[in-house]
Amino acid sequence: DEPLAYFAPQAPLGEAIGAWSRAHPQGSVGAIGLGVGGVLPYASAGQRWRFWELDPVVVSLASDPALFSYVRDARARGAGVELLLGDGRLGLAAERGGPRHDLLILDAFWGDAVPIHLLTQEAFDLYFERLKPEGLFVLNISTRYLDLTPLVAAEAERLGWVGLQRREGHLGAEARLAGRSPSHSVILARDSARLEGLVGAGWKQLPPPTPRPWRDERASLVEVLGLLRSGR
Repeated sequence: DEPLAYFAPQAPLGEAIGAWSRAHPQGSVGAIGLGVGGVLPYASAGQRWRFWELDPVVVSLASDPALFSYVRDARARGAGVELLLGDGRLGLAAERGGPRHDLLILDAFWGDAVPIHLLTQEAFDLYFERLKPEGLFVLNISTRYLDLTPLVAAEAERLGWVGLQRREGHLGAEARLAGRSPSHSVILARDSARLEGLVGAGWKQLPPPTPRPWRDERASLVEVLGLLRSGR
């Protein structure tokens, strides 16, 4: 009945999403990546949460209250929770012409697998289109060896977004026993006023953007290897 791992209240994503949820009791959320539904403790009555998940096994696990009760409990509180099987980028594209979201969450990494098609210019154009002007875009870009923030910074600069990042690499024993896990998160908005009151200490400005952002027709993993965070 409480968020854990990188959704814990003191973790970067949990801090930002929790503050957003308290300020938007009737908000609409679009989330790419379901996991076990661990973000849903932040869902409240009147909110609408739509998840896209590529793996049917994940949907099955998250929907089984004998294993994980986050989805069931959020619905019991009166939150609208919709689970859609399929690629999140395609799902967002299919929404074109419909109501836009107040919050977008990108949480589609698996281990160190990088979802290239979710980090290209064309993908960010879609996010920009499907997010309300006053909306917030939250990204979990956690990997053990790569720092993908220059890619995100390039798209933020191109679209006129402002952003902050927070990385928690090494957590103490107390934090781990409380269920937290290391993570690297980014939040983006169209103006800095939207970020006020959402974040506390530890959030920093985005780094300089990469000179060669990814495109659908060109995304070089070799170049991303140049962003390796050696020894961290």
